[in-house]
Amino acid sequence: MVETSSTKYEKRVLKIWEKWIPDGDNETALENFIDDYHPSVVQMTEKVNGYVQSILCAIELTDAEKREKFIEDCVKRSWDMLNYQGEDYVKQYCDGLIRRGLWGIGISDNGSTEIRGEDIPDLYWKGKSKFNLNSNDLDDEWDSLWDENQDDQHWGPSEIKDWVWNRKYFGLKTELLRLIQQAQRIIPEGLQKEIEERVKSVDDGVDEYASQWGEYYKKERDIDKMKSGEAGVNASGYLDAERPSINNFYFAGDLWKDLDHLGIVKKIKKEEERIKATRRYKKDLGNVVLEVSEYGTVQLNFKDDTAAELKGWKTLEGMKDGWFLNGKTEYDFGDKYEDGEIWFTPGWGECKGISAIEDFIKYVGTQRTIKEAYFWCRWLKEESDNFNVEEEIDVENPDNTQASEERLIEEHTIERYCARHSLNERHSYFHLKDGQVEEIIDRDLPHTGLLNGSGVDAARAFALSNKRKEWEWDGKKWTEESYLEYKNF
Repeated sequence: MVETSSTKYEKRVLKIWEKWIPDGDNETALENFIDDYHPSVVQMTEKVNGYVQSILCAIELTDAEKREKFIEDCVKRSWDMLNYQGEDYVKQYCDGLIRRGLWGIGISDNGSTEIRGEDIPDLYWKGKSKFNLNSNDLDDEWDSLWDENQDDQHWGPSEIKDWVWNRKYFGLKTELLRLIQQAQRIIPEGLQKEIEERVKSVDDGVDEYASQWGEYYKKERDIDKMKSGEAGVNASGYLDAERPSINNFYFAGDLWKDLDHLGIVKKIKKEEERIKATRRYKKDLGNVVLEVSEYGTVQLNFKDDTAAELKGWKTLEGMKDGWFLNGKTEYDFGDKYEDGEIWFTPGWGECKGISAIEDFIKYVGTQRTIKEAYFWCRWLKEESDNFNVEEEIDVENPDNTQASEERLIEEHTIERYCARHSLNERHSYFHLKDGQVEEIIDRDLPHTGLLNGSGVDAARAFALSNKRKEWEWDGKKWTEESYLEYKNF
């Protein structure tokens, strides 16, 4: 077995299965645990549930309108890939989607299959629809599952495999076979007949494919004789023989070949965009706007100077020499990887129930046991902030959209904080000491402009804050016009 970081935990799981004793007096609780949680049970159950679901879907697709939509969806999914997969691939892909969905027919170029006593390469074909699985097919699936996973995945001894699968009355095989047979019994007669006809069509195609291999081998032998110079061989017209491919056979082509493939793609995309447009919306909640995507994900956009990012220093001198002013002193509080960032988002996230910045700073001091600190507060602009909310709104079901929106607003959970800098941000400064907060007004601390650690930006911010139309930096005189030219260069 390949050693991985999870090996020690896998071995612990193995010890659980090892406690089960073949033909022994096992605890009922242990056997119940194996029945419910052994990975082979979970995976085989999921696989059979998938087969049952595919049967039910195929039954639903006997409805003419639903079948037409299904076929068009298959065409759209396939021809969406035309530009980077090529025409041959999308045709093969489309044919596979349709025959698997309508008739449960799976055929591919993986592996080899015996046809008329000959082993035919590049062919996987079981000779039947997945919708018609029987007891022997389930046995094969079970054996294959264990062969692939028993050793590497610590599934335990083979005795567990047999006990789980073949136990009288309560074996997993009995339970899963019953599920499949229940679904098979409700397959309409017309659909069953259609499946049989399609399977026969595939059999005929496979026979032709096998014959192509016979011809291919004959040509190869003749080419070999020609190259060796054997007498009596007419080599004229022989080129390297083209290798047969089962992918050149289409078994559902009558349903898609004559359709306007690109026209269908265009039509469906247009309808998808119409639906998306009806699902996207914004909702103004006063100081913040909910921006809901067509998928139900939500971003918060706080209005100008409502939300803020905070950084803290232990001393006023440290803050005045802070990196944001092109200084050399790093902040002491608000580091993403140390104590965590500090974001003031009134009413949301960590600020649920808090609407004033002073109250939030007091809260931060209490939570982080900060007795004294000096905070720089960068107020955010609406166009620069977007906070992802953890919950989603159910936009696909209009009857549930409002209720899910109300739950999201009630939760007030922010998943990710992010806010770009703006050229005209507002800034405030606060002093926290012994649970009390006071705002700081100081000419050495600019209150407007972009503060991101850049010297040219800090110089402008100081000028704007002191109402100067001209300022000096890096040996040059600057104005707002020259600054913007520099930023947009």
